[in-house]
Amino acid sequence: MLQVLHVITDLDRGGAETVLYRLLLNTTENIHQRHVVVSLRDRGFFGDKLEAVGVPVYSLGMGGALNFPGALYQLVKLMRSLRPDIVQTWLYHADLLGGFAAQFCGRPPVIWGVHTVHLDPSSSPLTKMIRRLCAWTSAWLPSTILCVARAAVESHAALGYVRDKMQIVPNGFDLPNIEALCTEARVLRSSLGFEKHHQVIGCVGRFHPDKDYPTFLRAAFLLKECYPDVRFLLVGKSLSPSNEELMSWVAEAGLQDFVVTLGERNDISTCLLAMDLFCLPSKTEAFPLALGEAMAAGRPVITTDVGDAALLVGDAGIIVPAGDPKRLCDGLQRMLQFSYTERQELGAAARQRIEDGFSIQSMVSRIHDIYRIVSDQQSKFLFNRRN
Repeated sequence: MLQVLHVITDLDRGGAETVLYRLLLNTTENIHQRHVVVSLRDRGFFGDKLEAVGVPVYSLGMGGALNFPGALYQLVKLMRSLRPDIVQTWLYHADLLGGFAAQFCGRPPVIWGVHTVHLDPSSSPLTKMIRRLCAWTSAWLPSTILCVARAAVESHAALGYVRDKMQIVPNGFDLPNIEALCTEARVLRSSLGFEKHHQVIGCVGRFHPDKDYPTFLRAAFLLKECYPDVRFLLVGKSLSPSNEELMSWVAEAGLQDFVVTLGERNDISTCLLAMDLFCLPSKTEAFPLALGEAMAAGRPVITTDVGDAALLVGDAGIIVPAGDPKRLCDGLQRMLQFSYTERQELGAAARQRIEDGFSIQSMVSRIHDIYRIVSDQQSKFLFNRRN
């Protein structure tokens, strides 16, 4: 049985954390693999969910930089106990600590994960330093580096990551049962005060500079002047009335009667189906999960040209430059000018694109193929060393 130890910085809600959960959720019936997860920080949102599907979870409680030596010691101790065949790491801190820990535990092959294109300028000096250390050690710490997007390969190769070790494995998406969720979506729309004649444009994503909600709200201000029946639905962590900064932006744009904020939700598919259009206004992404989820739900989508968003959407949506409220408003206006039938067809094409090229099954299959390759390479290396 192949034993895979996953090391991740934390298990809060986020892109990499969600992908890890989806990967393991769709691997539980594979009797030839055993997976264990180690969170360097705490159990977060996904810890209990993973254990509920039979995946053991350990948390090391790491805080800041001063806790690194202790976390490394705990990780080495745990790794020696579990004796994994493969170590798969997720995000920069885990890449570095997981890679070094493996050096003290028989050197199992290490698979790094790159899930970003650019660091936010407000990222801590520690995170920036760790990314540089990952670039310097990429020649010998990992066996393979999995990148979610072409854009991630290019940006990290420019930083010094070894290009030959990088492989692209796009995020995979489940296809929700739209018919089964339609009633819930109608109830949600009604409860939020949306009427039948309202055109609801929605965003899903945490409150963060990368998501560029100021640009979205400026575009919304321009759009409502021409379309008074348009409404805007914001879903995600800290997108709530208690967020004073966000609500001040809404007030400055005169959008108090047009914007509804729902905060963090567990029923994202239902929220997406309550929208008529989905918009991704981000100024940086790698391979945006929210965009793929909207496409899987059959929503017509408008996205900024960030990361591999254009590759994901293809001709099944509208793509505009990032950071330009006027161009974003124009894209939304173009979509609103489509007939209901045309938008339905565009949403169906988006869903078909996910089913054909970006399903969760294709992602899982690709990662399992990589497990086999690195495991075979390790076996050959050990055989040659013994002989």
